[in-house]
Amino acid sequence: MSRIVTMDGSPELAAELADVLPRQWRMSTDDPRWVDAIVLVRPDRMRVKRTRAEYPDTPILALVDHDAPVAEVVGVLEAGADACVRDGRPDLVGDHLRAYSGNTPRRFSAA
Repeated sequence: MSRIVTMDGSPELAAELADVLPRQWRMSTDDPRWVDAIVLVRPDRMRVKRTRAEYPDTPILALVDHDAPVAEVVGVLEAGADACVRDGRPDLVGDHLRAYSGNTPRRFSAA
């Protein structure tokens, strides 16, 4: 199944992620209304909140630093991220994105 993923915050990680996603998936910098998932790199609570408000039906995966305090993780989840990963390794991020395979509603299940 074809999926389109957009990433905000790290062009380097986006390029690395494109290498580990399934072949039929693609990374895009297009309007997130036309993508299947949005990955936010090191977002603060307000960035997640704005993204959720603007794209209420698109899954949001927030990437935070591996040593981020629990309050930061809780903050991005409460702000509207569907999942939060404490590591930016492309293979781990790709696994989280592959875990999402539903159609409607377009939301991640907690992993």
